[in-house]
Amino acid sequence: MIRVRSSSPHLQQEVDVLNLNPRPIPMGPAELERVVRRQTEQDYDPDPPRCGTCLYFTLGSWGQRAIEAKKGRGIEHLQRCTFGNFHTTVRGVCDEWRTRAGERLEGSSHGAGVADG
Repeated sequence: MIRVRSSSPHLQQEVDVLNLNPRPIPMGPAELERVVRRQTEQDYDPDPPRCGTCLYFTLGSWGQRAIEAKKGRGIEHLQRCTFGNFHTTVRGVCDEWRTRAGERLEGSSHGAGVADG
């Protein structure tokens, strides 16, 4: 077990050398309170709306992914937006984002007058 220290105190992690799975270092109540306060001050969102969590995002079909795995290639080129029919990444962002339930972002002006459903 080795300790890796980052520039941010709340991102300190222990890394298991054998399988490199990061695990958060336990924090005391004072440290945790300080981290939560900083996140609140910065309006931190651990799961912001992005292509990877959008209804329209796809990684291609199971068959496509299986073929690429057999060929030893990645699947990044299979990542697409089915709404706009273009290549994207899981970290991409646009104004057409919707939850898996079909809910839109507040304040989105695109598609005004179009019924959600």
